Amino acid sequence: MHTWTTWNVNGLRAAIRKGLDAWIEEHQPDVLMLQEVRALPEQLPDEWRAPKGWHVTWHPAEKKGYSGVATLTRGPHEVLSRGIAGAPDPEGRVLEVRYRGVRFVNVYLPSGSSKPERQAEKERWMAAFLPYASELARSDEPVLLVGDLNIAHTVNDIWNPKGNQQTSGFLPHEREWFGRLLATGWIDTHRRFVGDAQGPYSWWSNRGQARAKNRGWRIDYALANSKMAEMIAKVSVDREGGMTISDHAPVSVVAAERNASSPKPLAGKVSMITGAAGALGRVMAEAFAAAGAQLVLVDVHDCADLVEKTGGRAYTADLLDEQQATALVQRVIEDHGGIDHVIHTVGGFTWGEAGSASSGDYERMMNLNMRSLFHVGRAVMPSLLKAQRGLLMGIGAGQAHAGGAAGVALYAASKSAVAAWLQSVDMEFEGTDARAVTLFPMGVIDTAANRAAMPQADVSGWISPQELARAAVHVASAPARGRYRRVSVYPGRPRD
Repeated sequence: MHTWTTWNVNGLRAAIRKGLDAWIEEHQPDVLMLQEVRALPEQLPDEWRAPKGWHVTWHPAEKKGYSGVATLTRGPHEVLSRGIAGAPDPEGRVLEVRYRGVRFVNVYLPSGSSKPERQAEKERWMAAFLPYASELARSDEPVLLVGDLNIAHTVNDIWNPKGNQQTSGFLPHEREWFGRLLATGWIDTHRRFVGDAQGPYSWWSNRGQARAKNRGWRIDYALANSKMAEMIAKVSVDREGGMTISDHAPVSVVAAERNASSPKPLAGKVSMITGAAGALGRVMAEAFAAAGAQLVLVDVHDCADLVEKTGGRAYTADLLDEQQATALVQRVIEDHGGIDHVIHTVGGFTWGEAGSASSGDYERMMNLNMRSLFHVGRAVMPSLLKAQRGLLMGIGAGQAHAGGAAGVALYAASKSAVAAWLQSVDMEFEGTDARAVTLFPMGVIDTAANRAAMPQADVSGWISPQELARAAVHVASAPARGRYRRVSVYPGRPRD
């Protein structure tokens, strides 16, 4: 196991005086990524200019005593870039290295709290950072993006959300930006383990009694792409470090040893992914490709690279037409020698204005999706029986919802429609010999569009597309447990 720690030290020289060395000796991180170093190497004590037992890359700001990041690793690392994709970075805010097969991206996002000009600079920086981070999220190697991102994403990440709605770091458009960042493929590892619990916080103001009363913000993150997420075993926040050494607490990730030679769980399996659930189709395809499956994609777009990589094939068919669905399945079986898994992604609607849709609209949409799932299921069942561990999986990809006052009522109506749909699926496949699963998220798929349309107060929980895809791979990889079962996926909770 390895421990990787990110920490805004609020001035490295001061942190050293307050006991940073003792903390490192006690916790023994393998990688230490520091933000707000506020010092040049030559300004540090002798033992820190080239610390014994560490390999260090410094990326200070041009302005002395300001900003700056540094990454320390126990063994040699490769420096990949400084700045956003190598762009000029006079404030020393981004440092990317590779160490033992993992890319570590150390980030100190600007604060906008001091004056309007700095808020404008923060937003310019965020706009430039998003496409760079989006590309990193899609990397085929594990990537961990960490640091002080100076934004509390949700109401659970801040002690007083109502009183801070006009405060830099919790502005609505900043939080929406953070949602878009996650939607590109990043997993908030902290939320993955603790769910929607309040806190724990990672920064406290020095004003009043905020520190003593634990009235803080969670603005220090460890974000993982899908390759990285599967390695992570634990995430922790050491509040004591934030009380004695810095105004920020260190956030540590514990990860398992990466073993490139480990067999992939779906190697040699043929996985057919169908449906038109938008971005979820791509995310689902990426997850099954990473697990070693050969992809057969039906009306799942923008995945040509994954099809080629896995030796699979893309098809088009109207699955609402039972004859077309049957012919398609027969063709796929002829082309690939059988089908081991069918993953049918069921779409959802997003309405941005109150009253623009009704529960009846949603029920009609669900009925159409149910018909297409049944058509595929009936046609593919013989192949699944032959595979013995064959899996038919129906995945609900979203909730119907509306903004404004109608949000709560329509959200409740959509959940009622989903319950009826699940009952119909249960009745259709109960008693079949092939393994069939209905996998449904007990919450709303976390996309920028959904976040914009649905007030957070109306939603019991958000589930990222990556979280749902990981659950699907987990179910597909697990030993059979009887004939039919339904699996629900809850935000941040262990999978079935």
